[in-house]
Amino acid sequence: MDSGRKRVMTSALLYSGFNVLLDLAAVVLHMGMFGIGLATAVGQYLQIGYLLLHFRGKDRMLRFVALKTSLKEMLSVLYNGTEKALRRLGNVLRPVLVNKLIIFYGGALAMTAMSVQSSLQDFSQFFAVGLADAAALLVGVLFGEMNDEGIREAGKCIHRNCAIFCGAICLLSFLLARPVAKLYVSEEGELLNMTVFAVRMIALQAPLNGFVRPRITYLQAVGRTRNMQLMTAVTSLIYVVLSAYVLGAVFGAYGVLASVLLSDFLSLATVWLYYAIKTRKLIPTAEDYMALPENFHRSPGDVILLDVRDEEDVSLVAQQIQLFCKGHKIDRQIGFKAAVCFEELAVNTIRHGFPACKKNPGIDLRVVYNPDELIVRMQDNCPSFNVERQIALTLSQGADDPDEHLGLKVLGGMASDIKYVHSLETNNVILRFRSKTN
Repeated sequence: MDSGRKRVMTSALLYSGFNVLLDLAAVVLHMGMFGIGLATAVGQYLQIGYLLLHFRGKDRMLRFVALKTSLKEMLSVLYNGTEKALRRLGNVLRPVLVNKLIIFYGGALAMTAMSVQSSLQDFSQFFAVGLADAAALLVGVLFGEMNDEGIREAGKCIHRNCAIFCGAICLLSFLLARPVAKLYVSEEGELLNMTVFAVRMIALQAPLNGFVRPRITYLQAVGRTRNMQLMTAVTSLIYVVLSAYVLGAVFGAYGVLASVLLSDFLSLATVWLYYAIKTRKLIPTAEDYMALPENFHRSPGDVILLDVRDEEDVSLVAQQIQLFCKGHKIDRQIGFKAAVCFEELAVNTIRHGFPACKKNPGIDLRVVYNPDELIVRMQDNCPSFNVERQIALTLSQGADDPDEHLGLKVLGGMASDIKYVHSLETNNVILRFRSKTN
């Protein structure tokens, strides 16, 4: 979506809102499970339809190119991107097992209450999903630039927002559980009581889910793929089914409805237990939960932070980069390449991005020395410009004029790796150069 976060967020709200409204209509029209399923399908079609409107503009296009990657690289991508796949698998298998239990213990009435619970769950978890996506983008950038302090602050910010906003959702949903339930069930009786209970379980789950989902995407962002896969599996399937069986045997249908709450609690308890055993501490520290590689922390002498406001700064900063590389005995060619790539990107940003910037424009530069590589991260608050994609398009298309897009070609040829992320209204470009010690 070309970093169009507003369209993605609006599409999610559109899906959730229409799903709830159409579920209400299905209940009023006595359409049963077919109506609820139809409501979900219609909501998904509306969401994808709204997303496809992105391509109405003349400057938007879908370009299909031949995939130039090895089987090993493809398997690596699939392996590291299994969070969505595992969650989808859990969403498919979980109802098959849990629905049998709810029908066994409570019959059609309990099944109706669970349908309402499932419908509202998408809406109540909307903020948790947003936090998880923010964690993936932000931590991914910070991890790429080896910024452990930034990761620590990002974690605090995410947890603080979870406590505030998910806590507010919990309180409001719990207090308004009966009015919300009456939107689905108009008559007093056991069905209404079950539905109220189901809504309150979703309300209490909201803060827990606000911690669970960002934790999963965080683990993926810092390269803890196996931990991410395990946590996704237990959260979306194993703990939910286990909780439903245990609570159902003790409390019947009400226990099955409470399984969504217990499963997220068990997920968080497992995270604590894992690090408590690993570190042999009853209360693990924030650094323990960050789960960063042992050699991740950089000493102050291995990092430089600089601001760029105009083209005069660019020349001075380029010299600073070369001096930084010389001081760390990095191959002179690496320092030269890093300085040239920085100059090309910075000058382009100042000339084309700064005039279009609504706020005070600026470039924040972070250069990190690592024994294996030199990392240059540039961040600006200008309109979105995906350097990584533009370089890939330029190199794949070719040109009759060898000087056309020369700057992009220079970047693509000099840097060992280029990554672009648009996060929190900023452009983040991470350049990596394989270093050689003299």
